[in-house]
Amino acid sequence: MKILITGGTGFIGKELSLKLLEEGHTLYILTRSVKKVFNKRIKFLVWDGKNITEYLGEIDAIVNLAGENIFSLIYSENKKKRIVESRVNAGRGIMEYIKSKGVRPRVLIQASATGYYGSSYEVKDEFSPAGSGFLSKVCVEWEKSTEEAENLKIRRCIIRIGIVLGKGGFLSKVLSFPQIPFLFLIGEPQNFISFIHIDDLINAIIFLLKNENSRGVYNLVSPNPVKLIDFYETLSKILNKRLIRFPNFIFKILMGEMADEIVFFSSRVIPRRILEENFKFLYPDLEGVLKDILLSCKSV
Repeated sequence: MKILITGGTGFIGKELSLKLLEEGHTLYILTRSVKKVFNKRIKFLVWDGKNITEYLGEIDAIVNLAGENIFSLIYSENKKKRIVESRVNAGRGIMEYIKSKGVRPRVLIQASATGYYGSSYEVKDEFSPAGSGFLSKVCVEWEKSTEEAENLKIRRCIIRIGIVLGKGGFLSKVLSFPQIPFLFLIGEPQNFISFIHIDDLINAIIFLLKNENSRGVYNLVSPNPVKLIDFYETLSKILNKRLIRFPNFIFKILMGEMADEIVFFSSRVIPRRILEENFKFLYPDLEGVLKDILLSCKSV
């Protein structure tokens, strides 16, 4: 397949690109910086995050992963604006390209996040309604940015992604100081965390790209969300480090209201639809996920 990817130089996008390259697909990646080029077999195109100026001919698939990183200790109105606009502009830019150039990809994979459902202790699946917080509203607008594709008879899959665990991303922040003999527990211990191994995420995206019957919303998370305390206790056991609670008030001072959306967020989401389509997770349980990632990190 000939595949166009936005956000292809990020943590998820890079892993997806390398896997697709292994399978023999032709890749085009839109990037805002030529410094992020990581493979000469991929064609990298510089763009401004909203306008695709170069005509690429017919495209078989588009994967839209573009978006400003939501993790930040200091949240300004400008940061929040960038989070929204980077996502919405990318989606609208893709749709404008599709309409103006007359291309009709067979499938469009639209990224979103489990933040769509808001913070909750209740189990959420793909049929649960949107929440009411800032991140929920971001996800709603993010998903809407390419909804016109469906009117053009383009198969569209919306992927609501949880916390991605791999050699980077969330874990790299948690394990920032490997020499320290203890591990900080950050957040509310009884909150839930919905996670997914990076390999399962990449395999799931490719599964949706190839399965012509797949369309609509998919939660891309492990089938087994856990409480935050269980996540950190499992991690501390594997690392053989003492667990220490990090003071919550520091995040509240630094981040204000956004602390509740980022640090003290509870997500108990399950991947109902992709399981019904018989996708098989390699790492459905937390301990297996963490052991695979941490052991592979040590071997590098």
